[in-house]
Amino acid sequence: MRVATFNTSSHRGADGLAELVRTAAPDVLALQEVAPDQRAGYEARYGAQYPYRSWSATSSQGDGDAVWSRFPLTSVVPVTGLPAGARPADVVTLDVDGRPVAVVSVHLASPCLFCTARAVARSPAGSTGNAARVRVAEARRYADVAAQRRAAGQAVVVAGDLNSAEFNEPLRELRSHGLLDAHRAVGTRPGLTRGASPGFARVDVVLVAGFDPVDTFEGAPGGSTHSPVVADLAWPR
Repeated sequence: MRVATFNTSSHRGADGLAELVRTAAPDVLALQEVAPDQRAGYEARYGAQYPYRSWSATSSQGDGDAVWSRFPLTSVVPVTGLPAGARPADVVTLDVDGRPVAVVSVHLASPCLFCTARAVARSPAGSTGNAARVRVAEARRYADVAAQRRAAGQAVVVAGDLNSAEFNEPLRELRSHGLLDAHRAVGTRPGLTRGASPGFARVDVVLVAGFDPVDTFEGAPGGSTHSPVVADLAWPR
């Protein structure tokens, strides 16, 4: 199964998304920063390739996440227990050749770098320091959700934009609770995804449980401020 994650940076990443679908043809897509007014156009353009689609609630920042799939979608459950300032997210369960797979498209709290006091007050997660604490709490909650799904016999994919680099605490939290970082397992380092390609940090990840990563690579960002990450996954033997 080929999974991709892409923070499209709203309208700026539309060309990058088209390129990702055309060249990588992922089976499952986890998207972040999709503007509400893009959904109808995306439904029309990609509906045939991805007949099963789930859109998260729109965040207070005016964007949302999505999971698109070639595999049937069997349930969508909002993630509860997230800290104040977190974007909403859903657990989207897919039927992959008769096996349940829980997919979560995540976009952890954005830092408010170089913000004015007024901008900090408007930021859902507050100051950069507080946003860092929110990201850790989000990571712990997503790790709990993944563990619950694994205990129920489901494979798990947690994919998205962590807004923090490889050696920061959110990724350590997720890995320490049983999620395998596909890029760390089989990718070519450094795999930088943030900023104009090749970027300056690896903040976009595909994390899995119940799968063996086979390969990973980064796609072209188009106009996005992130590069998509593609991971090929196999069922364990």
